[in-house]
Amino acid sequence: MEEKPDLTGELAAIIGLEIEEFAELFGAGWRVEEPGPWHDYDADPSGGEGCPATPWHVAGDPAQLMIRVFAHGVFLASPHGRSIDHRVAYRPERQQYVAAYELEQAREVVKRLHTSRRRTFRYCRYCRVHTAPEGRFDHDVCYGCATTWFGIIY
Repeated sequence: MEEKPDLTGELAAIIGLEIEEFAELFGAGWRVEEPGPWHDYDADPSGGEGCPATPWHVAGDPAQLMIRVFAHGVFLASPHGRSIDHRVAYRPERQQYVAAYELEQAREVVKRLHTSRRRTFRYCRYCRVHTAPEGRFDHDVCYGCATTWFGIIY
């Protein structure tokens, strides 16, 4: 699998922060989230054209937080994963906007979103890997172990 580049520095520059400040607020290891085949027209201010200049980014493995950075502020969201064409695509859920002049408030928003997302993770009873809902066959069995132990082919 191809390693995606860490775009933390680029995101920090968009909002005018030093990379250290950005990483302190939002974490590091950001990568572009390729859009899925769906489109949420209600949540897209571009009227369906998308915002190629400001795509959603995701961080964590499994994904734990999504961010969309503008010069005027950031949208933060919890990633909701879906398996599509043998890959997981993430859609932002519970989006919250934080203006650039109120970035200190982002700490609490990030903490709330992280806590909520991490509560959905479970350990696979076979391999003991911490797995997000989109990586599970059942509430306590990951897809890899479903193939190994139950013979399920994906």
